[in-house]
Amino acid sequence: MSKETASEDKRGHLNRWVMLFVLAAIAAVVGRQIAVSSADREFEARLAQLDANRDNA
Repeated sequence: MSKETASEDKRGHLNRWVMLFVLAAIAAVVGRQIAVSSADREFEARLAQLDANRDNA
C-alpha cells in the first residue's frame, strides 16, 4: 500500500466519522424539537382544562 492510498484511507475513515457525528447531532436536534413540541401541546391542553375548571367554579 502506498502512502497516498493510506492517506486516502485515513481521510475516508475520518469523513465517515464526521458524517456519523453530523447525523447524530441532527437526530438529537430533531428529537429535541419533537419532544418540546409534544410537551407544549400537553401543557396547552392542561392549561385550557384548568381555565375551564376555574371558569365553572
